Amino acid sequence: MDSLLVPIAVVSLFLLGWFARSRGESAALRLDPRTASVEELLLAGRKIEAIKLYRRQHGAGLKEAKEAVEALLPGLPRL
Repeated sequence: MDSLLVPIAVVSLFLLGWFARSRGESAALRLDPRTASVEELLLAGRKIEAIKLYRRQHGAGLKEAKEAVEALLPGLPRL
């Protein structure tokens, strides 16, 4: 019985890590308090301004900021 617990634990940890990575940057961004103002702009339909704000706040390049802001879109409520 004990010999079965180790492989189950390893598989469980692997799946947990895979799931966390598959959620990607979007989940990490939602934990960042600076993201709230970016989300407000997105909710107002001001995507370009949201990208500009993200760039200023994070020191990111245009491509990185665009991808990060677009990663937030699926998690926002639809109005």
